[in-house]
Amino acid sequence: MLVELLLLLCVPVILFLLFIIEGVSGEKHVKYLNLFGSIYLIVYGVLFYLLYWLENFPEEHIVLYSAPGLGEVYGFLIDPFSAAFSSVISVVAGAIMLYSTGYMTPGNNYHPVTSGKARFYAWMYLFISSVLLFVYSSSMIQLLINFELMSLACWGLISYYGGAEATRSSYKMLIITHLGAYAGLGIAIAYLLVSTGDTSLLVLDKLTKGGKVFIVAATMWAAITKSSQFPTYSWLPDAMIAPTPTSALLHGATMIEMGPYLMARILYYVGDVHVYVSYIILLPIILSLLISTSMYPLLKDGKRLLAYSTIAEASIMYFTVSMMIYNKTIGLELFLLYFTVHAFLKSSGFLLMGIAGYVTGTHELKKIIGFIGSNGFLYNALLIVLFGLSGIPIFSLSKIYALVKMGPTLSNPVYLVTYIVVLVESLVFLIVSMKWMGKAKEATMGYHVSFPKTMYVSIILLLIFLYVYQFLCFTTMLPSIGGGF
Repeated sequence: MLVELLLLLCVPVILFLLFIIEGVSGEKHVKYLNLFGSIYLIVYGVLFYLLYWLENFPEEHIVLYSAPGLGEVYGFLIDPFSAAFSSVISVVAGAIMLYSTGYMTPGNNYHPVTSGKARFYAWMYLFISSVLLFVYSSSMIQLLINFELMSLACWGLISYYGGAEATRSSYKMLIITHLGAYAGLGIAIAYLLVSTGDTSLLVLDKLTKGGKVFIVAATMWAAITKSSQFPTYSWLPDAMIAPTPTSALLHGATMIEMGPYLMARILYYVGDVHVYVSYIILLPIILSLLISTSMYPLLKDGKRLLAYSTIAEASIMYFTVSMMIYNKTIGLELFLLYFTVHAFLKSSGFLLMGIAGYVTGTHELKKIIGFIGSNGFLYNALLIVLFGLSGIPIFSLSKIYALVKMGPTLSNPVYLVTYIVVLVESLVFLIVSMKWMGKAKEATMGYHVSFPKTMYVSIILLLIFLYVYQFLCFTTMLPSIGGGF
């Protein structure tokens, strides 16, 4: 599978380099390069998983570089979990990049774009590349490198429009995640080198019980800074000043979700740990869920409402990951399903909000409800997204499936509290969302402004793939993990 994997990983890297060249040479081919990239990511993202399925889910550990005193430095871990993740990321990223060809134009009433597109696309493809490389990382050093590349790309994208607020928000994100990287992954790497002389994920099970707890705690700190959990959650709502395609990518299937993914990787390879280790994960996410729940009724900006929802959704992903301490297979299955559904729903939500901003010039809910209510496509698609994020089973199966499967853990009081907080958060989000959608339906203000067809197409593709990938999850992805990670 190495050749197939390289075809998935190399194209975003090459496009990143080509867009840097385009920025210098006059941006003559920006649109066509991005159209190629977006279509490639969608088509090959699906094809890559199908090829992996046809080869009967081979598991490979490929060491690309090792060094004396460091052990394995760079390599790939190919398995059903990483293959499924990368397929979802590729498809979602491709749809978002297709959307951006229409969004990043002079006709955008929120932020008209007449130049600097090559810079935007270069940062976006660096973002996509670093996330895909993170998914297949086989060593802690490699995880740290891609962790930092994600933050660098995110910094460039949050600050893209310029101005004091964008600059402040971008540096806030960079500093918080940078401190998380070195106070978490950096310390974990140092401990591994002293204990084992290697940084490969495969040596984690050789640690003492105390060493395993230390590694989990250190990497959890890195993970929560990356996924905007308590106490570092405030950078994410501020990052909404970035272009909407960036917000969709950041929230849907990339940096925020890589926190729970990191913990899933670590928990798998450290082996058995005491159930009390789950409290290291659960206590900050309970607080994160409570903060998001309390903020929902107060928020007046559509993107910020979705941002706090992302904080809560990432918390629930950590909840599913913590199940690995009880049962590794079930925990991985729940996390993969939840991530998959969230990726398509949340990215769709941001892209829909982007259309509203494109036409009206704002994301303030009071000012865009007229447009939302007057556009049947926007209204109905947003209903699907909001119902899905709230956990209504007919729109998504991930939340109800996860809550049912987590039932056996409820004898543990910390899990019981987390379970109740998840239910309350989902209910409050649904009530607040339906309040705004009710106002949108009642609005009589009409808009007759058109917007690029690629924006329609991207959202339709994401909503179609939402159900295609849920089907794939239950028929191939989850069974492949159950058969041996």
